[in-house]
Amino acid sequence: MKKTGYAFLEFATPIAIAVVVISAFVVYLITHSNNAKFKPMYFKLMSTLNQAAVMAKINPGYDFSEIDKPCSENPSEIQNETGENHSLCGILNATLVDYSIKGNVSDIKYKYKDKIHTYSISTDVLPQEYKNYIVYALKDGSYIGINREAKVCELPIVTSVYNNEQNKLYKKDNVDLNKCIGFIDVNGPLPPNKEVYCTKGKNIMDANSDCVVDMRQNKIADVYPIVFYNAQVVPLTAAAKKAFLASKAK
Repeated sequence: MKKTGYAFLEFATPIAIAVVVISAFVVYLITHSNNAKFKPMYFKLMSTLNQAAVMAKINPGYDFSEIDKPCSENPSEIQNETGENHSLCGILNATLVDYSIKGNVSDIKYKYKDKIHTYSISTDVLPQEYKNYIVYALKDGSYIGINREAKVCELPIVTSVYNNEQNKLYKKDNVDLNKCIGFIDVNGPLPPNKEVYCTKGKNIMDANSDCVVDMRQNKIADVYPIVFYNAQVVPLTAAAKKAFLASKAK
């Protein structure tokens, strides 16, 4: 009996080790696969939005700095907004292709693993008002979230998006860039629905930020906060900027 027990342990131990190694390898493959997918998607969507910003000067004929009206309250009416509305929705409707409007973030339901879930994001810097943002769903399954209240998304030349001393977005007179925040979710409603964050350092928009973004196991993220102003769209945070620079690397 002792011999049998010893033989069993000899047999079971390497199997247990193999299971652990295989499990870790599967997690690595999933993470690596997501990372490989999310990075180019983020770069592609940033390019799409910036192309839309440039095109907006031609059609509908104004950019983000000239927005003077909020998007409609009724999601079904947003689809019909045109350049005459002078809203952020009017710009996106005129420049994006193959999209649908899902309504407010908090109203979106999706099916995952045979269960119905309500779409939500694990946030870091993104304000909780994101739950009231309007979501544009693109053909590739990605989401773009915008603040329906966005107005006069303007930033004077040679002015920082952030007041680096207070780590607050630019706000002066009738301009408040806090209304011009949005997000990109490269994976749409599917998990992880997690905002990119700094694994080390401070998550602020600063050229000298010490932010480090670890995209390895359990650090993967698919939500990137952005800000619209003038005729461009840029990462809102240091983490989003680091991730964007990584997405450009070959």
